[in-house]
Amino acid sequence: MKPYPQHALPYVPTPDEVLARILAGKDRALFLEVFVGGDTTRYRNDHSKADFAMCHKLVFYCDGNAALIDQVFRRSALMRPKWDTRRYRDGRTYGQACIARAIQRNAGRLGWTGPYTGTDSDATPDPTGDETKSQTRSS
Repeated sequence: MKPYPQHALPYVPTPDEVLARILAGKDRALFLEVFVGGDTTRYRNDHSKADFAMCHKLVFYCDGNAALIDQVFRRSALMRPKWDTRRYRDGRTYGQACIARAIQRNAGRLGWTGPYTGTDSDATPDPTGDETKSQTRSS
């Protein structure tokens, strides 16, 4: 897979760049089926499972950037009003919780160590997926 362009400052791809990267990959057909078509049959017609599966896939392509995952997800056929509904005591929306769970589940896979915090290239993820609570590793 072709990496994103290198820049002096940390680079955050645009949603269009993320989508182009996915469409150039091996998961293209499945992605189009779910992202564009909104087909949830693969998930036993469970929309919430399809939401999580999409977020799980986007964690990889968005390098764990929760805001970027949200931007890309909002372009999908899976997007619905529930995404922005506050469903948790801490004020998180369904979408925020879905993204945080997907980030947490992806930690440690394929050498990915956690969401980019923008402060330190050697940061470790907070287990809740909250990028603001990441801590620097001590040697």
